[in-house]
Amino acid sequence: MIGEIEAKWGFRHCGASRAHFLDGLVGLIPKTVKVYFGKKAVDVVANDQDGKMRVRFDDGEEVIADAVVGCDGIRSACRRILLGPDEKSAKAVYSGKYAYRKVVDMKDAVKAVGAEVENRTIYSGRGGHLLMFPIRAGKALNIVVFKDADGEPWTQHQWVVRSSRAELLRDFEGWGEKPMKILELMENPDKWALFDHLPAPTYSKGNFCLLGDAAHATTPHSGAGAGFAIEDAHLLSGLLSPKNINSAEDIRYAFRAYDEVRRPRSQELVTRSRKQGMMLDLQQSDGGVVTGEELKSGMEQNMDWVWEIDLSEMLERGKGLSKSYPRS
Repeated sequence: MIGEIEAKWGFRHCGASRAHFLDGLVGLIPKTVKVYFGKKAVDVVANDQDGKMRVRFDDGEEVIADAVVGCDGIRSACRRILLGPDEKSAKAVYSGKYAYRKVVDMKDAVKAVGAEVENRTIYSGRGGHLLMFPIRAGKALNIVVFKDADGEPWTQHQWVVRSSRAELLRDFEGWGEKPMKILELMENPDKWALFDHLPAPTYSKGNFCLLGDAAHATTPHSGAGAGFAIEDAHLLSGLLSPKNINSAEDIRYAFRAYDEVRRPRSQELVTRSRKQGMMLDLQQSDGGVVTGEELKSGMEQNMDWVWEIDLSEMLERGKGLSKSYPRS
């Protein structure tokens, strides 16, 4: 036991599967809003004559809008379109780490190693770490096991491939008794290559902007990628409120303010997450080994940076910026 990191301000960790979380968000969309799922944008073009944005999808459909928010994930087509194909940060890059993932029945996990698995737990070792936390109202345990690739590139086209328990156990041979018992539960795990984005020079261009992973895909070591997308949305929704937008032209200034506020913080997350991944694998940049105290204090400092953000102040700053830009 290196240490316990306590929740702050009276909040407790609550794990949820992403599918259930997304279902909850979809349920909040007003009935008056038209939503179409399963669409994939392949081109976004601004019309110089009428100022409208034209979005073309892979099924051939084309729509016209006053503005476009590209939120199409780490493999974002919108990112490549907005930044241009020659921009080196337009595509995600391999972080040098991969992860095995499996969801198992909580009863099986408790039987294998005891009730401690009912809490969010991390086991760290040289060149890898094991993260587990309850989901599905405590009925299941989400297990993610991270491994440094030792400089080897990811050569497969797919970023998620089926693996085997045997491969997983080989990667973590020699680890302690409890971690190995947990790994034994992971039959046919998925193996995920971990990619992220180099810093983009901008998140906006005219009435076109990027949000979430399309703007700043990060490795999962800070546990904040989805949360930062929600921060993006909080700011953007406030900037696009009827009180701030009187014409389609105002949208570009809202997007410009959004970029100025969100880009530094979100790109800092990508850098911090890579560093935290090394720290959790007990790796120093100079080849040394992270001590237990360094790991505990480093994680606490990083989590404080993630969590201690005044969203109201962020929104007010964005509104002030959007009004300060000279109008054409």
